[in-house]
Amino acid sequence: DAAAAPPAAPVLPSAASDEAPMDQWVELQEIQGAYEHFCYTRNYKEVDLRNRKSVRVKQTFAKHGLKIKHVCDSSTDAYRGIVFIARSKVDDSVQPLPEEDSLRFFLRTRFKITGKRMDIIKASELSDAYDRFCLRHKGLAKVPATRRVIVAAGATFDRLTVSFVVPSAGRRLNLASQRIRDSDFVNPAPRKWWVMDMLLVVAHVAIVVGVPLPLIAVALYTE
Repeated sequence: DAAAAPPAAPVLPSAASDEAPMDQWVELQEIQGAYEHFCYTRNYKEVDLRNRKSVRVKQTFAKHGLKIKHVCDSSTDAYRGIVFIARSKVDDSVQPLPEEDSLRFFLRTRFKITGKRMDIIKASELSDAYDRFCLRHKGLAKVPATRRVIVAAGATFDRLTVSFVVPSAGRRLNLASQRIRDSDFVNPAPRKWWVMDMLLVVAHVAIVVGVPLPLIAVALYTE
């Protein structure tokens, strides 16, 4: 039988002339995580940067030469209900089963099927991992990493909508050095907020413990 043709490479969305190249785009989820850490360490109240209806978020990004772009095509293909097995837990002594090709062997020994939708591996990440696997196991013939085989192993295919933060042409977004002014995206928490929290806790304890004390005292006295 003739070998199956390898799957076509994903067609990546092209960047407009006023946008930075795609390799300089950053997933919004990553920006959100860095932003939440920024707010947590400064006692700020954050806003959800992923809120598509927020005019404030769009305007503030635009002020910094950034915009949000949503991508849903073959470049965002993914599999749900599957996770990588930690390298420290991989048993390298396991051998392929009879009639088991390298892809099925790879899936059986390097992944765990969880069935949980929140467990997601991008198709590109899985394909890259399979390429590295075949390089380490030169005795195994590489076969196309087809969706049919991966789904048959227990994963679920999904095409995700991924949001990216896109810098304008000639600009680069570096999370390690990007400076966001305190007025951007944040609402400063009241000063001495911890004092108010402490007073509320003390008052709560006083109510819970203090109210029953007279009743307990009366009961002990009458005995």
